[in-house]
Amino acid sequence: MVVTKRKKIMMKVRKIMKRNMTLKKKMMKLKKMKLNKKMMKWKKKMMKLRKTKKLNKKNYEVDEENDDEDNDEVYEDYDNDDDTDDGGWWDNEIAEKI
Repeated sequence: MVVTKRKKIMMKVRKIMKRNMTLKKKMMKLKKMKLNKKMMKWKKKMMKLRKTKKLNKKNYEVDEENDDEDNDEVYEDYDNDDDTDDGGWWDNEIAEKI
């Protein structure tokens, strides 16, 4: 097989390009892994904060002041004793006014 000077140079260039591409791929993979690790750490940190304390959704800061106040609201249960089968309590109010 006859290998010319030009062919040798091209083979060397291809080898170098291939090496560069593998290096680039490795670097990108490492970069991606680093980003993933940082994201995972950040997510774990956020999950811990969410479990222990309430977060302010706007800027992801811990909102310690409103921790207990949110649960103090009590909702009234409406009694259905005065309701009739024909309609709801609004029908009874209208009937009383008339």
